[in-house]
Amino acid sequence: MLENIKKMFKKEETVEQKIAREIKEEHKKLEKRSKPRIARQEKIMDCRAVLEECYNFFQNTIIIENARTADLESSGLFDNDHRDRVREAAIGMLISKQAIIKLERINTDGELNSTINQMGMALRQIQRLDDSTNAISYSTRKILNKWYPYPLEENEADKELNEKLAVPSDIRDRIDDEFISALIDGVSFDECLKRSVGKKKESKIKNDYDMKMDMINQAFADDDSSDLDEAMKNKYSNPF
Repeated sequence: MLENIKKMFKKEETVEQKIAREIKEEHKKLEKRSKPRIARQEKIMDCRAVLEECYNFFQNTIIIENARTADLESSGLFDNDHRDRVREAAIGMLISKQAIIKLERINTDGELNSTINQMGMALRQIQRLDDSTNAISYSTRKILNKWYPYPLEENEADKELNEKLAVPSDIRDRIDDEFISALIDGVSFDECLKRSVGKKKESKIKNDYDMKMDMINQAFADDDSSDLDEAMKNKYSNPF
């Protein structure tokens, strides 16, 4: 009965009030839907700032290492760890560069988490090269303290995390001795990458050719005929 009395005295909603209410409700829905996207964009910007600092750290490490080693050699001394430090810095540069490129195409939280793991690899590389408190700046630590899920210092007991943040073998293989020698000789990192890509393509062409020739030779070995068809030879002529 009380509800009926309330309805009797309740004012009818005007058209303007209805429109205003619907707009307000729609804004609330949009705000709720956009919150995860906004949070993701903020993390992406944070990631970029951290990765750019990582990249610059590794680049500066190579410059400093080359200059220091040149001074030592001019004095008749030699640093056996020089190549190893340049290698680790180059690996860090490649990880950072790949992660920065990935940031441009991130659309999901899963893609962002994958890039954060790559960022973790880069941060671990910094720790391997310089475990001092100054290696990672205060501004970067402030960003990481907001949401970065892993400890900066490596803990040997945490095998699962160490495995997750370990540098993939394909990245280590790409930074080979030829790559390191070029960096030490003063060739830019981007130029070394171009040479590496060219060498990889050439290797793939050669492997494809060798595989095709193995298949042809096997086919003729299974045949009674001992003469290898010249047309087949010409079709798959050695590109080298």
